[in-house]
Amino acid sequence: MCWGSISAVVAADPNPVSPRAAITVFAASSLSDVLREIGAAFTASTGTSLRYSFAASSALARGEAPFGIVYQSDAQAEANVRVIDVFPENTHAQIVYPAAIIANGNADAPALLDFLQSAQSTAIFRKFGFTPL
Repeated sequence: MCWGSISAVVAADPNPVSPRAAITVFAASSLSDVLREIGAAFTASTGTSLRYSFAASSALARGEAPFGIVYQSDAQAEANVRVIDVFPENTHAQIVYPAAIIANGNADAPALLDFLQSAQSTAIFRKFGFTPL
């Protein structure tokens, strides 16, 4: 499963307490709004809760660098970032990010991957400016 301008790694507790243990999702900060909305729908649908780690926040947004090259979705998600130029699409390959499940994870993690590919999730991704492939 891949999307344009999407980066997410889905992980689960290595020693889940029960089949309904929370799933931990690691993702870029630009995905916080879209994944929280999809996560709420997933939890409502399955009863499995999600935890998030959006620790990959941009040093640029924190003022730790004077300029940088970031994905458009990251720039849009950070109020402190101003886009000064954009690489033309014909100068690079299409940006694609996969989602994955770690070994020995939560038994419900495959259901989350399936849900991320559903029509409901696709609509939410589009709402936030992402292009599911």
